[in-house]
Amino acid sequence: MDNQVDSHELVLAIEGERGPRQIQVSRSATAKEVIEAVVLETKRPELTEVFLEDEEECLAEDRRVVELVIEEFRLIHIASKGKITVTVVYNSRQVHRDFAPSVTIETIIAWAISPSALNLEGVSAEYQLKLGSEVLPPDLHLGQIAKGEKKIAFSLVFRIKPQGAS
Repeated sequence: MDNQVDSHELVLAIEGERGPRQIQVSRSATAKEVIEAVVLETKRPELTEVFLEDEEECLAEDRRVVELVIEEFRLIHIASKGKITVTVVYNSRQVHRDFAPSVTIETIIAWAISPSALNLEGVSAEYQLKLGSEVLPPDLHLGQIAKGEKKIAFSLVFRIKPQGAS
């Protein structure tokens, strides 16, 4: 069989790397085979789990990954084992929750303002998370920011509207 026909480019978010990465895998590649390809390319044996974006549970090792992303495009996230404890601070209040490394900043904001957390008024688009002084884009994955750490703290702030915007 022609190798090009059997191959598929996967777009991945990898724990600790801000930008996405592309790798070529077989169209029938399982989660285990994707991990092996990523470990080979990155030389990072601690990477052991495959997640779909915003999913809390990792994929089973025998799950075919390319089939999932062809059905509905979702970024794949490769991470080390374990959830990340997130602390969100707003004014003098703070809340904590464990998240999978594949969740987006947008998902964390939605949780933080919800009745089960800080119970704030408004919608998630009106808020943003900061790590130190850096404002984080809503589509960034938690694992891309945490850099392998299993605890991280963010500040929740109102989104700054550009001058003249209504």
